[in-house]
Amino acid sequence: MKKTLLIFTGGTIGSTNTDGLIDVNSANNYKLISLYKEKYSTDVVFEAVDLMQVLSENITAKHWEKLCNYLLSISFDDYAGIIITHGSDTLAFTSALIGTLFAHTQIPICLVAADKPLDEPASNGVDNLAKAVDIIQNRKTKGIFTVFDNKFPATRVMPADSCLDKFSTYGNVDIEAFYKQSQAHKATKLPIDSISFEHEILMIYGYPNINFSAYALQENTSAVLYVPYHSGTACVDSDSADKSFVTFIKACKELGVPVYMSGIKSLDSKYTTLDTALDAGAIPLVSISEVAAYAKLMIAYNQDKVSVDELLSKNIYFEIAE
Repeated sequence: MKKTLLIFTGGTIGSTNTDGLIDVNSANNYKLISLYKEKYSTDVVFEAVDLMQVLSENITAKHWEKLCNYLLSISFDDYAGIIITHGSDTLAFTSALIGTLFAHTQIPICLVAADKPLDEPASNGVDNLAKAVDIIQNRKTKGIFTVFDNKFPATRVMPADSCLDKFSTYGNVDIEAFYKQSQAHKATKLPIDSISFEHEILMIYGYPNINFSAYALQENTSAVLYVPYHSGTACVDSDSADKSFVTFIKACKELGVPVYMSGIKSLDSKYTTLDTALDAGAIPLVSISEVAAYAKLMIAYNQDKVSVDELLSKNIYFEIAE
């Protein structure tokens, strides 16, 4: 039986609650394995790697580099599957990144998290690990999945509701049908042997009375991702220059920085406000969540083997809801 590679990165699933303060504790990594074996099975052979210990809210591009380059350096053929422990706060973003960069995988890769540290009886960490093992051992599929209470396609999972700690998907996904889709999925490995996230993507969420002049582009800002309202709309009121998305687009264009809009449902029928933004030069990313769009842009602008337009146009691993 091939081993399952278990990569520890920290997060609540690798933390301890000490006098009401939760922080990462490397001792909890192997506690996760022992608790799993006590509750579920001793048949699984884990190969454990302590890659990093970080609360996921503290994750930066450097942590992503470390995780991605480690995965790029190993042979997936050596393992039945790979499980990455992670914090829940940025779980959706890292999931989308791994789902995009490793869409070619021939084995399951699962990212798992926990709602509470393992030393709290109500923690779902061990159960989530068991669900990831189930994908690897029993589902006869390949691909990239996120596990937190439920199982999600990695490029379609959305950040959790901060009140209920519940994750959801972008668009409807029947996970049982998705196992078959993922197994049949064919993707060529992106021609990336290592990656450095030196170029940044500025992500801006739309909200009423937004002041676009508050956003200053940095030297290494390669693109802007604007997250519009659910109808794909933004304020384009020309009488309020600082509040106008059009003014912002034009300012970015003068600096040679493209502005993308995620989550556009369709270009066949659109509001005049979206049409105005597109006429000003905004680039629509259709039927993709802001999370997956951000991850895709981070990859696209930090490699030079595939043109940005070509990479963005492909549905690499179900990130585009078709």
